[in-house]
Amino acid sequence: MTLASQEAGDVHSLLGVPYWTQTREELEQMLRETDELVELNSGNAEISIQARENDDYRRILSGNPTNIIDGQGVRRILQLKYGKAFDRISGSDLTTEVCALARDMGWRVFLLGGCEEASSGAQAFLESKLPGLQVQRHSPPYEPGGQMSPRVEREICERIAAYGPRVLIGCFGAPKQEFWFDRHREYLREQGVRVWMGAGGTFDFLSGRIRRAPKAVSEAGLEWLWRFFQEPRQRFRRMGTRLPRFALLGLWEALTYRLRLSHRSYSSWGSRVFSLVAVALGLPLALSAGLVVAAANLIAFRDPRGIFFVQPRIGRDGKPFRLYKFRTMQEDAAPHRSGGVHEGRGSSGEFTSWSTSEDRLRVTALGRILRSSHLDELPQLLNILRGDMNLVGPRPEMIEVHEWACSEVPGFSQRTRVRPGLTGLAQVTQGYTGHCAEAYGRKLAIDTNYIETHSLAQDLRLCALTVRWMLLGRGWRWKQGGETETGGADS
Repeated sequence: MTLASQEAGDVHSLLGVPYWTQTREELEQMLRETDELVELNSGNAEISIQARENDDYRRILSGNPTNIIDGQGVRRILQLKYGKAFDRISGSDLTTEVCALARDMGWRVFLLGGCEEASSGAQAFLESKLPGLQVQRHSPPYEPGGQMSPRVEREICERIAAYGPRVLIGCFGAPKQEFWFDRHREYLREQGVRVWMGAGGTFDFLSGRIRRAPKAVSEAGLEWLWRFFQEPRQRFRRMGTRLPRFALLGLWEALTYRLRLSHRSYSSWGSRVFSLVAVALGLPLALSAGLVVAAANLIAFRDPRGIFFVQPRIGRDGKPFRLYKFRTMQEDAAPHRSGGVHEGRGSSGEFTSWSTSEDRLRVTALGRILRSSHLDELPQLLNILRGDMNLVGPRPEMIEVHEWACSEVPGFSQRTRVRPGLTGLAQVTQGYTGHCAEAYGRKLAIDTNYIETHSLAQDLRLCALTVRWMLLGRGWRWKQGGETETGGADS
C-alpha cells in the first residue's frame, strides 16, 4: 500500500474532506515504504465544520488523502453513507502507534507544541512505554491566533534542523497546526521530515493532564459529552453550533448520496437516517429530561446502581443486545425471578410470565409516572446511537420470550429482519397484549406489514401517534396488564 494507491483508489469523503479508510496495518506499511511527506490530520465533527467555515483550511484538508477518522460522529456517518465499516483511530492511539513504528525503524521523533507540562509529560509517557525511542520536544510560548511571531517560527525551524527528525508531531490545536505545517511544508521536506501528524490535544491526554473518556463512553459516540463536562465553558462555545450542524449536514449528505447511488427500499437505509436525525434534533431535550429522571431515580432508590435497568433483548438478525431503561420497580429478592420470566408454558399455550399483581405492587410511585409517560424508555436513545435499534420498528423481545414465540408462532423470527424500534406499529395500534400464541401471531402480522410497507411517511405517522399516546397517559394502562415486553425483570 502506497500513498499513490490511496489517492488513486476508492476515496471516501464527508463534507468535502477525504479520509484514510484502509486498515491500521496498511497505514503502517505505507509509512514504512513511502519516501513522500505524509500528512496525518485528525478529523472529527468540529474540524469538519471548521473546514466549511474557512476556505484555506478546507483547501488543506481536501487536498490530503491521509486525514484520519478520529471522531465517532465522522466514522458513523461515513459508515451510513458508504454502507461499510470503518475504523476510528484516536489521536492518542495514533501518536503511540506512529512512535512505536519510529522506534522499530530507528527514526527520530520531535514533539512540537502544547504547554510545558503537557509536552514533558507526553515525552515521559512515550519514553516509558517505548524504551529506545529517540524523541525530543519543544514547547514554544503560546500566541493567540493562527500566526506565530517571526522569532518563535525561527526558533522552531532551528530546533527541527538541529535534531533532524523523520516524524514531527504538532499539537497547536486545529486549524492552527495545519496552517503552520502548510506554511513550512517544503522546508520540512528539505529537513528530512517524512511524517507530519497534527495531534490537537493529544499531549494533554498522554501526559494525564486531561483524562480520556472511558472506552464504553467513546464506543457509544459520547466522547464529545465527556469532554463537554470536563471543560463546559470552552466546549460550549466550540460545540454549541458545530455539532448540530455537523449532524444535520452529514446525515443529509449520506442520505442524498445513497439516493443517488441506488434505488434500494427505504427500509434498508432510510430508517437509520431518520432515526439518527430525529435523535440528533431531540437530544438536548432528551438529555435534560433524562438528567431529571436520573436524579429522581437516585433519590428514590438511594443507590447509583438503581438508576438504570439493563436487560438482554433480541436485535436485528437474532443477535442479542443490552437494552437500557430507567428502573421503575423495587428490587425483588425472590430467587425464581432473577431471569425475568418463568421458563415454561401455561395450560392454555401461554408463555408463563411472572408479571402478576404482586409484581405490579413493586412499581414505585415515580415508576408509575415514568411508565405512563413512557419516559422510562429514554435511555434507549443510547441504543439507537449505538446502532442496536431504530426509532421505529418491531419492539425487541426478551430472549426467553423470543425463543418461546419462535417455537409457537411459525415465522416469528422474521421480525428480526430489521432493527427493532423504540416504538412500532404493533404498539400504537394494539397496545401491549397477553403472552399467548394468538397474541404473538397478531403481533407478527402487524410487524410484517410494517416491514413490507416501510416508508418515511409511515415512520413519521407512528412517531406522531406515539407522542399522542404519551400525552394521553396510555402507557400505564397498557403496561399494567402483565406486559413483559418492557417489563421483564424490572419495568
